[in-house]
Amino acid sequence: MGSAPKAVARALIEIAQEAAADPSSVLPDCEAECSRCPWKGMEGKLRRISSLRGSKGSLKWATRWGEPLVRGYAALVMLADEEDMNYIAHARLGDRQVRYVIEGGAPKDVMIGLLNRDDPTVRLLAYRRLAESKGASVFATKRGLYCLGDMANVPADTLSDILADSPYRFTKTQSGLRCAHRPGEGGASMLVLKIGSARVEICSACAKRDFKLPTFLASEHVGPRLSKWLGVSVSMGPECVKDCGACAFRGAKSLDPQSMDGYLNGKSPDGEVLRAGTERCLASAKKLIIVLGSKCYGSDIGAAIAAVGASDGEGRALAAALKTYPGAVMVDDPSVGRLLSAIWAERGLTALKAVTPEETARELYKEDEQPSVLLRRALDASKERDLGSRLPSYRSLGAEASFADNVARAYKLRGTKASCEVIEHHTPQGHCERALALALLKALGAEGSKVWRYTREEQELGASLVEHARKLLVSEGKDYDEALRGLIALSGSSCEIN
Repeated sequence: MGSAPKAVARALIEIAQEAAADPSSVLPDCEAECSRCPWKGMEGKLRRISSLRGSKGSLKWATRWGEPLVRGYAALVMLADEEDMNYIAHARLGDRQVRYVIEGGAPKDVMIGLLNRDDPTVRLLAYRRLAESKGASVFATKRGLYCLGDMANVPADTLSDILADSPYRFTKTQSGLRCAHRPGEGGASMLVLKIGSARVEICSACAKRDFKLPTFLASEHVGPRLSKWLGVSVSMGPECVKDCGACAFRGAKSLDPQSMDGYLNGKSPDGEVLRAGTERCLASAKKLIIVLGSKCYGSDIGAAIAAVGASDGEGRALAAALKTYPGAVMVDDPSVGRLLSAIWAERGLTALKAVTPEETARELYKEDEQPSVLLRRALDASKERDLGSRLPSYRSLGAEASFADNVARAYKLRGTKASCEVIEHHTPQGHCERALALALLKALGAEGSKVWRYTREEQELGASLVEHARKLLVSEGKDYDEALRGLIALSGSSCEIN
């Protein structure tokens, strides 16, 4: 106990005075319309206690006998007539320190709850014993105190208020609440919480990986255990792009007992539980089903590849891997990289072998790198082999010829950006090589504001070489050799080309 600061003492007395003047303010709002109200007769008892105000002896006796809430209310009525108090008791509840007053024989937990009504979690202490004995669910929020009885009737408005301080933003549905995404939007799988008679649906795009909704509900609730009125399941609800006839995902799947126990006991967050449940749904599929974001493409591999915007090479790799994939695959963010990662463990080697020789594919598959990076390297190696068959090979190239050849090959393999990077990372030596660099930049349409780097003589020579540089970039076979030799000769270089 400690001495009572006047402001704190006054605030506690005012709470008691408001309760003494209106006994119904102590009781939860009835939201369930139960056939047998667990609070029936309670208001009458409180009104009789309120009528004893001023009779300290009678009130003190009332704090010692009867139901805990009635005894605590009698203590409030006694406190309402106090002008001041000498001592206030303190209690630590977790990370909270709360104040309360001991009056007569009133239970400590009830007094703490009644005198700390602005803290929903602490306020529930006043109702815990009665709620548990009557089998009634009582919820407290910053906005109100509600009794939902046996949870047979849970109004959406009340449920919305109970969940208002969670990180989710819900909209009302005919059966309860749903996350902000409409059907066909957001994620393809749904975490479904059956809260009494109401459903709360959270899609995979919204489900938090750092929040546990059952734990949050438990912090705002007293009464029967969560497992008595809370059910959890996972359902798949993607938009059907292809009509598969009998949908493999129809119907919700309950969590396995281990996952359910972990979820209700606060061991697993919403997102993790949904992921595990989704994997269970996918594992039940007996054929290839491709789900990208909120859309299901069934077994239509071509449509799925087009949806992720795959290039020709990426498409070949994905098609080969998906053709023999054993079951369903789902990615939240439709992209080549995400889809490839989802099937990599089972069919990564198959994807690589579709675009590169088996020996190269096996070497790449062993590397610890992102699947998209490994596929890109396989495609580059394949393009290099193909390009090598279409361009002449040289035993020896002088500096200027080697530079021009590297730029041209980079352009043919990976486009303008790659060839410009070769130019930027190379330091041309001498008048001829610098003029070649400027000519190649102009041929690529990428000279921009770089012209000032070159002397007037280099700019004039470079301008005269542009058409020959363009021919080098687009030619193959003998034409390529002639274009390279002609460009180097016109630049004034005498370097060897063998």
